[in-house]
Amino acid sequence: MLPGTIRFKDKNDDVYFDFKDKLRDSSRTSYVKTVRGEKTTTKLSVNPRLLTMYAIYRNTLEESYGANPNLAADIKAKTAPLLEDTALIKIMSKAGYSDDKKRLRLYAMEVAAGVMKDWKTPSENIHAYIAYENADGKEKHIGFVHFLKKDIQGRSVVYIAEAGVSKRGASVGRRLMECVISHFPAGTEFLILARAFNTEAKTLYKDRLGFDPINEDEIAILGYSKDRYVGFSKVSTKEEIIAIRNNQVSNIARPRAVS
Repeated sequence: MLPGTIRFKDKNDDVYFDFKDKLRDSSRTSYVKTVRGEKTTTKLSVNPRLLTMYAIYRNTLEESYGANPNLAADIKAKTAPLLEDTALIKIMSKAGYSDDKKRLRLYAMEVAAGVMKDWKTPSENIHAYIAYENADGKEKHIGFVHFLKKDIQGRSVVYIAEAGVSKRGASVGRRLMECVISHFPAGTEFLILARAFNTEAKTLYKDRLGFDPINEDEIAILGYSKDRYVGFSKVSTKEEIIAIRNNQVSNIARPRAVS
């Protein structure tokens, strides 16, 4: 039986983890006003779930850079054409954004928008665990992880496509990954990439979840630059999965938000 809603016993919180077999398109039609010389009304098809995940992923990308004093070269190169006198740049300037912070925000927005397009029309069957927080009858998305099976050099692996959390420091990212690991039988190989500047992700995968670094050739095989990304892999054990599942309560009834 595939898991429904999961809670973790070691955390006294109202955080729930739901498995989604695939990303369904639940778009709604909305009308928004835009300003481009004059006021106009634009009809948009918006998927609320994907829009929420876009915001979480964008913020995760931006926050993962931390307090690094210098932006990565690829961020500067990618955002150079975007630093024009646009309405968005004016807004960020008024908010006191430095040039580097503007670049980082533009980079995070563009990357998150690109993957949101992939989520909406996936070429491969992407599965997901989505984290929700239920407080005072209000339900809020606070994290997600997308994953899928891939064949890489003749072996089957579970590839972690994207992950993001909005509630940092509460073990939500670790528990999302544990949901994925315990979703598959022992002996499953997992593979994940992280941006080289994302020290928090590297700490999570290597130190807290026991992933091992992969070599540069494997990063290139996945189509990514070894100068911009680092990769990690692990093969799950029976003992590890038993320990995770013993800390979970699965297929429970999750409280629904009050509308």
